[in-house]
Amino acid sequence: MFRNLVVTVAAVAMASSAAAQDVRSDVIAVSEREQVLRQSVVLDTSLDHVWALFTTGEGVSSWMAPVGSVDLRGGGMIRTNYDACAEPEDGGWIENTIVNFVPRRLITLQADLEPQREAAWMNETIYARRENLYSVIEFEEIGPGQ
Repeated sequence: MFRNLVVTVAAVAMASSAAAQDVRSDVIAVSEREQVLRQSVVLDTSLDHVWALFTTGEGVSSWMAPVGSVDLRGGGMIRTNYDACAEPEDGGWIENTIVNFVPRRLITLQADLEPQREAAWMNETIYARRENLYSVIEFEEIGPGQ
C-alpha cells in the first residue's frame, strides 16, 4: 500500500513584537512507497487563536474559504465552499473528515477528493491514492524569537 501523509505544523510565536511569518516545506521519504510532505508555519498569535482558525466555522471562514462549518469530533467534518452565497445543501463543498484530534495539539483530516475529480490539479496518481492521503496538523506553542 502506498501512503502519503501531509504534516502541517502550526507553530505559534508568542513574542509581543511583530514576528515575520516563517513558512517551510520539505518532503520526507519514509520508504520507497511512502512519503511525507511536511509544511510548517510560524504565526505571531496565541495557540488558542490558531486552534480556533481550524476548529470553528468562523475561523475557517476567515482564511480557508468564504463559507465554512466545523463539526469537531472524530468522524465530523470541516466543510468549506468558495461561493460566499452557498447553502449547506448546495454543491461545490470541499469536505475533510476529521479522523481524530487532540485539543490544541493535533487534527488528522482526510479529504473527500471525489468532488474534485475533474479539477485541473487532479491527476491519476493522486486520485488512485486518495484513500491513503491524510493531513496531520500539529499545533505547537513556541517561545519568542523562534
